[in-house]
Amino acid sequence: MKTIDTRGRLCPEPLIMTKRAISGAGPGDEFEVLTDNPTALSNLKSYLTELGIVFRTEGDTVRFVLAGVPSGAAAGTPDPVCGTPSRSVPVSGHGDYCVAVSSDRMGSGNDELGRILLRAFINALGDAGRLPAHLLFYNGGIHLALEGSDTVAALKELERRGVKILVCGTCLDFYDAKERLAVGTVSNMFKITEVLAGAGHVVYP
Repeated sequence: MKTIDTRGRLCPEPLIMTKRAISGAGPGDEFEVLTDNPTALSNLKSYLTELGIVFRTEGDTVRFVLAGVPSGAAAGTPDPVCGTPSRSVPVSGHGDYCVAVSSDRMGSGNDELGRILLRAFINALGDAGRLPAHLLFYNGGIHLALEGSDTVAALKELERRGVKILVCGTCLDFYDAKERLAVGTVSNMFKITEVLAGAGHVVYP
């Protein structure tokens, strides 16, 4: 059994280390991934599920056996740090763009005005001619997806209409806000980077 020890590593390193290991593996190879980071554990489980790999967890250890080389993680594919993912086809009614929100306010000058403007922007997205494929929230932007935010209802409606909302897990941990997440999926900087690199264009409000 091959051991991937990611203890002490912050997201997205555990995910990248696991992807590298799988890319060089073959059918029948057994793995155990050790982690001491709850966010990394959640991201690893989501990643393995996406690849169709059956795994089991024991505490902070994830164990799995490869039945074959998973599509998207085969040997010979580009290194996940350097590779640029192929652009995905937008969902019908959605534009080939994503919106990246790094703050709880829009622009600079007056903070209160900035908060008003950003909330107006989020609320207006639902009436845009074409919805974004993704909404990305990181750093102070995560506060818009937390319980009590007046943008949660609009974000839930966008999610219902097919917009994928990704919220940085490391940022949620930093702000000790993971239990207050009200909308979206906890993600990591590796996935957020993939989305940014694969988008036709990126809107930074």
